[in-house]
Amino acid sequence: MKTDEVKKYFKKYKRIFKIQTDVEFKFKTPQFASTYSVSYSVRGDKKAIVSGLPEHLMKDMEEITAMIKLGEIHPLLCTFYFQKDISTNETAAKFCGMFFELCQPLQDAWVWKIVKQYLPKNIFENKIKELVNLYKSLTKKDSTLPFLSKYAQRRIILGTYLVLYSLGFNPILDLQFSSKEEKEEVKLWEKYINSLKEFSTKDPDPTLFVRLPEIVLAPYRVMIQKFPYWHYEVRRLQ
Repeated sequence: MKTDEVKKYFKKYKRIFKIQTDVEFKFKTPQFASTYSVSYSVRGDKKAIVSGLPEHLMKDMEEITAMIKLGEIHPLLCTFYFQKDISTNETAAKFCGMFFELCQPLQDAWVWKIVKQYLPKNIFENKIKELVNLYKSLTKKDSTLPFLSKYAQRRIILGTYLVLYSLGFNPILDLQFSSKEEKEEVKLWEKYINSLKEFSTKDPDPTLFVRLPEIVLAPYRVMIQKFPYWHYEVRRLQ
């Protein structure tokens, strides 16, 4: 697939989603890309970099454009930038990864609310059918993703569920907690899920992201800092 086709295709979505941002594409080869990424500038200028295989970018253009739209609301809604010391601080880097995982389902829900807001109804309805079918396949009793841990599988199911919930659907959610899991851990999961459901109905706001670690009693807390650039500062609880 030619890269010029991707850029031409994006122009269509840029118009539909009313994007004000300058977007640069970085096309990757198969050995260096399994999906796409969107990086939004945190230095006050409206710039974004979209990376990935051309075929992936074409397939997921609605979500990519909605991610850029999130960045226009606030760059930290689109891109998770952190303090500089995470490159030399193993513990801080671990917490940053945990925080990103906590926020992913909520970010996905907000992305799809933007998709619903701007995408023509007929195209959007087809996309939702795909999501509903995906959720059904993920939640079948015999459904497994052998290359993923049970925890990762649970994250994927929860993320797809939250997207559908935020769009007005009410699918059944069963994360299949094992009898070995502590009651307190299950209660934290339930509290986390209820918070995600509540936040997904609100306007996108990065301050809702930073509330999630406290809700799940994580061993760290997160603050939003503006200088020297917009970023999340993640620190261990003392």
